[in-house]
Amino acid sequence: MKTSNHNNSKNSLWVSKSLSKTFFILITLLAFVISSCSSSDDENDDNGGGDVPVVDDSGILENLRITNLDSNTFPWNSAQSLTNECSLISLTNGKTKRWDIEGQGLIPVKINNLSSVPQALDLIEENLGMPLFDRTSIANTPDEDITQGIVFGAEEEVGSYSYQFNNSSGCGDVSFKATTEYLSQDFELEYDVDGNIVGYDYPVLGQAYDVNGTAVGNVLDGSPYIFDNNNVVVGILAQESQLLYDINGKAICTSLSGSPLFDANETAIGTTVEGSEDGFFSLDSQKNYGYYDASGRINGVILVRLDTMQCEFSSDEDEIEMIVNKLGYALGMGTNFDGFGSFNASGNFDINANFWNVLNTLYHNPIGSDEDSVVIYKLN
Repeated sequence: MKTSNHNNSKNSLWVSKSLSKTFFILITLLAFVISSCSSSDDENDDNGGGDVPVVDDSGILENLRITNLDSNTFPWNSAQSLTNECSLISLTNGKTKRWDIEGQGLIPVKINNLSSVPQALDLIEENLGMPLFDRTSIANTPDEDITQGIVFGAEEEVGSYSYQFNNSSGCGDVSFKATTEYLSQDFELEYDVDGNIVGYDYPVLGQAYDVNGTAVGNVLDGSPYIFDNNNVVVGILAQESQLLYDINGKAICTSLSGSPLFDANETAIGTTVEGSEDGFFSLDSQKNYGYYDASGRINGVILVRLDTMQCEFSSDEDEIEMIVNKLGYALGMGTNFDGFGSFNASGNFDINANFWNVLNTLYHNPIGSDEDSVVIYKLN
């Protein structure tokens, strides 16, 4: 961990000779909601407000770990969790997760004529000392046609992206859409007149390795299959669309069932298969589209509902702080911590420097940074 003195207070198709049958593709729309408002049970939470002490560098790092780095407490990971080594939980655990300002540009925002939102956006950009929001590109795009960005809406105008929602004592929520594509395929091996699997004697291009770096089979020129030394199919190469990539574009896993296989450069190339000795095997695939990807890049549609009819504001500043609180979730903050509160409807919307120091640190470090490489950026 390092500290910065930066002053930002102001400112292949599978090549296959096999017979492949696609059983089904099921698209499932999932929706998950993060309610950033507490019920009456939370009224004694010591979150937010001027009475909360501002923590030092180690405290900032701990807050970042709680709210973003730790996938077990980064609340939206369950929407895109897989059941093998390539789950987003494991791939992004301990890594920073946020919008890719550097690679994809400013975050598209649709304000929908909510008067206090521009001031909240201004406040965040001022405190981070950098532009974050693109306020024009989706301004006139129908909500249902938006594929990436933050969309604001009022409770009476738009429903939350959730199957269940109870905000009777709250002051807004942050929710998102996720689409999951499931694919199941059967592969039937072909044999030559001598009873050998077609392709077993093709030229060897290299070896395939498991997650521990142990060679498990040979990659052959012209065959999608990976053979072991006994000419048994132990794996299969993945299509490009079935690979999962880090922020630098390196394949790090696959969306396929089985365990990932890698080349000599530790680049993911395929997955293990079972049962090929019987002449056929099956593979499942689960591909997720939504809130964030395997690189830690947030790239979906997030809805911020401002249910101000349920809130009591003593000033315009209170309402702006409530919106900033919601935007914290939309920008990549998850579990609350002291200074980033889970508020009720009492109008207590104070956010202190702990919130700003974490958000500054998150957006001034590269996506996918691990804890040891994080540089702390705090307000002066």
